[in-house]
Amino acid sequence: MAPFKSTQSFSVGTFLKTFRNRDAVGPAALNSPVRTETGAPTVKASGGTKVPHNDSPDGRTYHIFTSNANFTVTSTGNTETIEVLLVAGGGGGGPGGDSAGGGGGAGGLVYRHSVPISAQAYPMVIGPGGSGKNNGGDTTGFSLTALGGGQGCGREGVPSGGPSTPGGSGGGGGSYPSYPNVSEGSGTQPSLNPGVPNLTQYGNPGYSPNDSPAPNYYPGTGGSGNAGNNRTVNATFPNSSTIISEAPPAISSKNLARGGYYSPPGAPTPWANDDYGSGGRGTPGANAGGMDGVVVVRYGIDP
Repeated sequence: MAPFKSTQSFSVGTFLKTFRNRDAVGPAALNSPVRTETGAPTVKASGGTKVPHNDSPDGRTYHIFTSNANFTVTSTGNTETIEVLLVAGGGGGGPGGDSAGGGGGAGGLVYRHSVPISAQAYPMVIGPGGSGKNNGGDTTGFSLTALGGGQGCGREGVPSGGPSTPGGSGGGGGSYPSYPNVSEGSGTQPSLNPGVPNLTQYGNPGYSPNDSPAPNYYPGTGGSGNAGNNRTVNATFPNSSTIISEAPPAISSKNLARGGYYSPPGAPTPWANDDYGSGGRGTPGANAGGMDGVVVVRYGIDP
């Protein structure tokens, strides 16, 4: 694959606008907010939870969708492109009987930069987490689809809860190797949205009991939505976009699109309800559903 290169150019004025207060020196730096100072964006839009540029950590405007709604553009201004991140619902964990079921796969993760927009309403549909032993729901927006995560494997595959299934990221295998149906589900997100430019998609297979090493593998871990199929990190992107890492805390502090894994009864569930797109845990008996998806829209400075 050809190396990535930038075709962006910046005027001196734009460069100075993006000077960070935290790069200041002397007394002014002591009380300076950690935020990029920029002018107001020229795009005018509404929808979701809107975080204006002067309230966000990186000086860009964010719209965060955790339920179905429209992203409504009333003016494209001087910037007619945006960045978008879609995460589907995580798959449900598998019931393990008296052993360990597989965790649910993460919802597929889709990132696109330089998305052209016009003055119209763009519907955002948020995929729900898979309840119990079901796949997660798809998240859609801007003619893109993030595929729901696969369900985790039950202890005996069939009939105890069913096998793991494919999904955006696949469900984890059951952790009871003496039964034959303990294999993981495949991750199929990378095959979706063909022909779309400026696109990065993450979806990986789950792990089976014989896989290693930790921390990627943990008994019955579902696939995760990042380049390394690692349940301990959030995704990064080839163009170095910071749409996750420099987003408001409602996104940057969350565990996004992580594979679910085995968690014994009485232990905390692997992920919180707002760890969007992460898979449910597999447990003896009380397996848990996956987490709902999310859409993030960002604009204000070219990525």
